[in-house]
Amino acid sequence: LDEITTTRETQVAHLTPTGNINNYIITPEQLGLPRATPESLQGGDAPFNALIVRRVLAGEKGSARDIVLLNAAAAIHVCQLVPSLQEGLVRAAQVVDQGLAQHKLEQLIHCSNG
Repeated sequence: LDEITTTRETQVAHLTPTGNINNYIITPEQLGLPRATPESLQGGDAPFNALIVRRVLAGEKGSARDIVLLNAAAAIHVCQLVPSLQEGLVRAAQVVDQGLAQHKLEQLIHCSNG
């Protein structure tokens, strides 16, 4: 996979500002997330995948939400908005649970249809 997964451990190579590369492993359990099965994350055609996105952004709990939040947490952390992946996970969950991510999607849909 080219993203952090909740189905198994993820190997990370982190390039530091000083040019060093730190290699480490992330597991879902380290962040308080359950392991998912590949089948629970399987998508489908565009309408089905859109439904998954809408469910996740509406706050539905489950494997799809967990992997979305984990990868959002990584992006938030890489952008240096939080000092750790764990704090990124908290921030990502807040954005979804407060409806901010869903609102942003609605703005994008409105803009692209306008």
